[in-house]
Parts: sequence; C-alpha cells; structure tokens
Amino acid sequence: MLRWFPITAAIALSACPKPTPTEPAADAVVPHDPAVARDYPEPLPERPLVVPTLETRTLSNGLKVMVVPNNEVPIVNVTVAFNVGGFADEVPGEARATFDMLNEGAGDLNAAQIAKKLQTMASTLSTSGGADGGAVSISSLTKNLGETLDLLALVIEEPSFPEGDWELMQSRYVAGVESSRKDPVAISRRVQNRLLFGDHYRGRLPSEEHYQAIDTAKMKVKISQEKLRSAERSVDAAKAKLKTARLNLRRTKRLKERGLASQRDLELSELSERQAHNGLASSRANLRAVKAAVRASKADRSKVSS
Repeated sequence: MLRWFPITAAIALSACPKPTPTEPAADAVVPHDPAVARDYPEPLPERPLVVPTLETRTLSNGLKVMVVPNNEVPIVNVTVAFNVGGFADEVPGEARATFDMLNEGAGDLNAAQIAKKLQTMASTLSTSGGADGGAVSISSLTKNLGETLDLLALVIEEPSFPEGDWELMQSRYVAGVESSRKDPVAISRRVQNRLLFGDHYRGRLPSEEHYQAIDTAKMKVKISQEKLRSAERSVDAAKAKLKTARLNLRRTKRLKERGLASQRDLELSELSERQAHNGLASSRANLRAVKAAVRASKADRSKVSS
C-alpha cells in the first residue's frame, strides 16, 4: 500500500477543480489604475527659464562689483571674493585658518558680540578660504542691509585674531587631521590629491605640524599684505580715472574755443578733474598707511618668531 500512496495522492490532486481567480469589486481601488490619476491636479504649464541679467560696475577704488537682481524676496546676498588662497600659503592650511578666524573678532567686538548683532538683524555672515581663493559672505533682509554691510566691512578691515579663539580652533584642526587618518574616505581623498597634484599647491596637505606652526601674527601679516594689494589696485584705478578726466577737460576746452561747448560744460569737466585728483591723493595716502601697517605686522611677526 505504501508504494501506491504517491500515485493515489497525485490522482486525487489532479481531480480537484482549479481555483478560479476572483474579480475585484466594482468599487475597489486597484493600484496604478489610470482612472486614479484623474483625481490629482493637472501639472502647471511649463514656464520659460529666465536667466537674470548680470550687471557689472567698477567702483572708484577699483573694486569690481557684479550684481544679479532678484526682487522676489526682500533678501540681499553679498559675497566679497579675494584672490588669495592656498596657492599663496607659506604653510599649508594658512589661508583656511586666516579666513576662518575673521569672524572670531573684529574691531572692539568678540565672536559672541558679532553673533549677537547678526542674530538681532536676522543676518548671517560666513567666511571661507580654499585652495584658489577666499570669500566673506553675508545674507541680510533688505531693511538691515546697511548695518550688515557695516559689520562685513569691520570683519574684513579690522579683524583682531584673538589668541584664545585661535588656540581653540587650532586644537580642532589638529584633532581633525588625526581623525582623518582613521577615516577611509578621508585617507583616499588625501592620497588622491597627493597622487594627482604632487608638489603642486593642491597636493600640499596640512598636517598637525603645519597647523601648530600657524599663529595669529602670521595671519595679520597675510591680511595686511592683501590690504596692500587692494590699496595698490585702488591707486592704479585712481590714476586711470584722473587721466580720463584730464583728457576730457582738454577736449572740453578745445570745444569751447570753437563754440561747441558751454561754460557750464567746462566747469563740470574742471570739477571732475579736481575730484579725480583728490581721489588719487586719497588713494595714495591710504597706500602709505597700509604700507606702514604691513611693516608693523611684519615686525610683530619677527618678535613672535624670536
């Protein structure tokens, strides 16, 4: 009997009627039913992409300003870019550390006071220093733009580089390098940069010793040198403006002699020439002051080194 059981079972199963699939109820919701899609709103019509127009201006001090207007929200974003970064580092990591320290203290304000002012105005201020350049950026409500710009100028022009804040930041940098030696992703990134760039500035990777060699006196020298380059550019721009004003004045004088320009035209040209002359004198005075500050910062750096 036992050996006939499987055959009997098979015959019994084959004799059973096959289950028939049940039809879904008329009101049942079937997934991915095209009819369900009609319950959703229709997509909005495509709108053309309108790229904002870039407006470029050059200030009297030679600073190039690029503006992208957007009036949809009452917020203004400003970024001041610097042509100084890791490529100019004497010690790898110097530019990054210098830019990171800008908002740790400026003028008579410490980091906490700067943060409080920004919070009161609902503004933000950030700094960054990379391999190819650095930047200081703000975001502000339109009504608070003036005060936020004043704070931006203070951070750029009068950073104090408090020693205590640098010691804390320096320890974080060193701890970050130590931690990266245990992170596979960080290790691969460092090895990749070294293999790709070699002794190029992008291949010079900061180590614990590099960050420990950076001090606030070195940062002050770096900032003062950047101010010197800016002051020199300002003098060059003022010279060009004065040259243009003098050419315009001579042209207006010739036109007046021929009766093609009025006395008012001549007076305006003379005023423009005087203003350009005064602007050049002001730029040169600023350059002398910046040079004195550079010498002072280098002297301070020498004292610290010794």
